[in-house]
Amino acid sequence: MERFADELERGFAGHSAVRMAATAVRPSPLAVSSRLRRLDSYLARFVRYPLAAWRRVADIYHIADHGYAHLAALLPRGRTVITCHDLMLLRADDGEAGFRGRRLSVARFRWSTSYLKRAARVVCDSHATKGDVIRLRGVPEGRVAVVPLGVDRRFRFLGEEAVSRLKAGIPALGRYAVLHVSTGDPYKNVPGTLQVLAALRQSGIDVVLVRVGKPLNQGERALAHRLRVAGAIIDCGRVSDERLVELYNAADVLLFPSYYEGFGWPPLEAMACGTPVVTSDCRALAEVVGDAGLMAPPEDTHALAAAVRSVLESGELAMRLRRLGLERAARYTWERTVSEYARVYAAVAEEAMSCPSEKKAAPQMGCRR
Repeated sequence: MERFADELERGFAGHSAVRMAATAVRPSPLAVSSRLRRLDSYLARFVRYPLAAWRRVADIYHIADHGYAHLAALLPRGRTVITCHDLMLLRADDGEAGFRGRRLSVARFRWSTSYLKRAARVVCDSHATKGDVIRLRGVPEGRVAVVPLGVDRRFRFLGEEAVSRLKAGIPALGRYAVLHVSTGDPYKNVPGTLQVLAALRQSGIDVVLVRVGKPLNQGERALAHRLRVAGAIIDCGRVSDERLVELYNAADVLLFPSYYEGFGWPPLEAMACGTPVVTSDCRALAEVVGDAGLMAPPEDTHALAAAVRSVLESGELAMRLRRLGLERAARYTWERTVSEYARVYAAVAEEAMSCPSEKKAAPQMGCRR
């Protein structure tokens, strides 16, 4: 969410029609080093932030994170835009995301996202999320737009020589490297990646799993030992974007078998780096990857392993996916995202000007929340 907000703010800097002013509420200095941190977080989210938004004066109000949709209760209905990245917790509550959310978290999320209906426009990262917003939150289709996210230009193919050097620089690297980028959340299907690794190694393929993000938890480590693949896993932890670019380039394939995604940055970043991708067939990933990757149901370990194996063993297929991935990733630019958001702001401003209670002097001005 922060990356999205930062990219919008950067993209609109110096824009001819939109001036963006960010509003943020920082943690209390006293709460950072005390047991009051969680309480302070709730106060910031549900008291201090709404009050700060209410005090700001702008022509268009943009809530950049659906988790803060409740801010719309204090903002002008006809001049508020909300970006909805996903409705993960609602899908999870329906048993469609590979986990069940905590009851309190789901209730709070359901309450907050109920305010999506108050916005003049809800903007989604994908058509899959748009469908969820209409079906699960009852927002009229005419007030829901789709604006895909972009991929940073630093994610790029580094060249054959660099790739060979990077592969040689990864310790304990087998003949093939399968990369998984994960926050460790249940919907990312980490156990599925371990099962795919086991299936590949049992079929005689010399492959290691390179993991970026949250390290394996205790249960996942136990599963890796039961599957006898613990020694074939390289846990890199959280890395810089620069290092992530190198790992994408060094990997032979990205494995991304999530049960649910609202968009899917890792497959897009991998394609921009010329790395073939194998993903689950969830709607948002299918939308982003298209025919530039291979897909299988997230729970079908054998199909996912077969897809990865086909990429590893067929140079022709790998080259075709690299070419298609690079071409597809080139369409997802932040310049495009910013341009389409400018059109959304303009449309909302025009509608507001036609409503006497919403008229403002300078409807071109935008304010991000």
